[in-house]
Amino acid sequence: MHSPYDVNGSTTQKYFVLSAMAAGFVALSLLASHGASTTLFQSPTASSVNGVHPTPVTSVISPRGVAARIPRGAHATRHSSASEDAHATESAILAVASAPQQVASSFVNVLLLGIPALVVAAFAHLHRRSHTRVAMAAGYGTLPLPADPFGAGYTVGAQHGAYSTRLYSSASANVGTTQRSTNLDDPEGALKAANAVLDRALDRAEVILMWVLGSEANDMTLEKAQRALNTIEDLVRTRREAATVAADPVQAAALVEKAEKKRQLIGNVISAMKLREEAELACGSQPVQSASVVWRPAHTASATTNLSDPEAAFNAATAALDKALDRAEVILTWVLGSEAKGMTLEKAQRALTSVENLVRERREGARLAADPVQAAALVEKAEKKQQLISSVIDAMRLKEDAELALRQQGTSNGAKRSALITEAEKKALVDKTDVFVFDCDGVIWKGDKLIDGVPETLDMLKAMGKRMFFVTNNSTKSRKGYLKKFQSLGLKVEANEIYSSSYAAAAYLQSIDFPKDKKVYVIGEVGIQEELDLVGIRHIGGPADAGKVVELTPGLALDHDKDVAAVVVGFDRYFNYHKIQTAQLCINENPGCMFIATNTDAVTHLTDAQEWAGNGSMVGCIKGCTNREPTVVGKPSGFMLDNIAKTFSIDKSKICMVGDRLDTDILFGQHNGTNTMLVFTGVTTPETLAKSPVNPDNLIPGIADLLTLKR
Repeated sequence: MHSPYDVNGSTTQKYFVLSAMAAGFVALSLLASHGASTTLFQSPTASSVNGVHPTPVTSVISPRGVAARIPRGAHATRHSSASEDAHATESAILAVASAPQQVASSFVNVLLLGIPALVVAAFAHLHRRSHTRVAMAAGYGTLPLPADPFGAGYTVGAQHGAYSTRLYSSASANVGTTQRSTNLDDPEGALKAANAVLDRALDRAEVILMWVLGSEANDMTLEKAQRALNTIEDLVRTRREAATVAADPVQAAALVEKAEKKRQLIGNVISAMKLREEAELACGSQPVQSASVVWRPAHTASATTNLSDPEAAFNAATAALDKALDRAEVILTWVLGSEAKGMTLEKAQRALTSVENLVRERREGARLAADPVQAAALVEKAEKKQQLISSVIDAMRLKEDAELALRQQGTSNGAKRSALITEAEKKALVDKTDVFVFDCDGVIWKGDKLIDGVPETLDMLKAMGKRMFFVTNNSTKSRKGYLKKFQSLGLKVEANEIYSSSYAAAAYLQSIDFPKDKKVYVIGEVGIQEELDLVGIRHIGGPADAGKVVELTPGLALDHDKDVAAVVVGFDRYFNYHKIQTAQLCINENPGCMFIATNTDAVTHLTDAQEWAGNGSMVGCIKGCTNREPTVVGKPSGFMLDNIAKTFSIDKSKICMVGDRLDTDILFGQHNGTNTMLVFTGVTTPETLAKSPVNPDNLIPGIADLLTLKR
């Protein structure tokens, strides 16, 4: 579909045809009056129009990705069809203007046909010029820029009121030209565009550069950016090597992905700096950074950064987070209200989801807007909010990485914790802890089998006046369902002491005031549905879609409910292609539809005989077909721990998180300000602990070993 402001669209073509038809009527009238041998005017050729050479053109890629030929010079804002339109207009005018001596005997014919032709042609010309100007104002024009150091090209367009970069192939960029031009017609405009691109790249990479370079990140230069890139290249290589022997390949792959994203952001800064250098040279000004500096992907021995000192890296990451929070404070308060205080990763992700919905709504509204410039400005404002909150999330994750690196160095004595807790340490831990939060699978039970000594340990802690909560990422049961399981195993637990990820999903939707007229599509089992029922949220899917099979036939289109505003993905033993397709349709096609995961565990304990593929495998399928990251409400997200602390007025520093998984249980505690204790009755072994960067505060064979305090 053509934009109403696209000069290649049907509107301009209509007037082009009308003007050509009018000119044709004039020609026929004159030929009829003076004979076929009379030549009124000569048709324009490829080389000239009445002796005037056509305006030279150059080829660029339009914002729609289509090669367009743009006249160079004073009218460089016109699109390819502008020159063809101009020929039609000139032809219509010349048809009358050049023939007064030939049409004296047929003045009436000229009067009747020529004047209408002029009116139509002039209107077409004015219409084209007006829409060309509006199109440029709305961001449909482009300028070619020099090649980047990776061998690809950039175009910089004034899109939505701000410049943005788009990569395209060199072959496509050179359509209709013999040589790629970097000598821009408007060097000052190109410099302004390059500066805008660089500013944007620096904004996006700011927290990364501060993390790597610390205070040196101020007054960024190409040399500093390249030094930061060298360090991140080393980080990527280190994480890739570690991933080949990692005990948890999912977590290792995620760490590699984070490092590669950091590399990309810094690479964009370097590319933008080089673009600015070329633009400065074209303006005749001295580049800020010498053009003799070349790309240096290899590690330089003298390149020192904060990553060589984990403590400095942690301090730099903290500073970067503080700066990101300062910049986004107004936006976060606008979105979250009083919840913006005590910012957590879960809260920031929730705010980002809301702003992403705002961006989508404004982009959709801009398509039909009467004032495209104003609509584009509103989109730009929403995108700026999105960028500010994304910077907060990036900084929080950087701080997490820095914390892990710091913990990897070991405890205060400089060694990684490998020895089991001593009796003295055990007593000190219990004395200073008011609340124990236990994981269930691998700590309390394995499958349907209770772990030895658990009932006696829980009774002892209760007798000591300790409060206990049980937190599980398993979403197959509701809290009511888990209460029955506790009771069947002979454990005395209250319903409000149980926190499942199925409950967390429902509580999260309730906390953001999920619309009553919308629905949730559930991938998962009855636990999620029961919790949604308790808070009055409508839902579809779940076990009802368990046996559905997609029979692919020509023209098949799977229906989906347009009222679905959230897809919740929990562990589902009946996962199938129908559920995958329905989820991707809802997320990709329903405006503002949220993607929520109860957890991303790689494996889980369905039986005590072996590990089974966890919910991470189901979440991965939906991530793959939607290209969206989910909001995770289970561990290690802090949502459940925040809920416990807020509901029961508990100081997190008085909590000890006890679990068997490093990537969920221990990080759940460490990321949310609690003490941690790892048990070896579940997934983690001493061997996997030794390979992991996560360093628990305390190690114990199992919680039953606390019973020695009773003696």
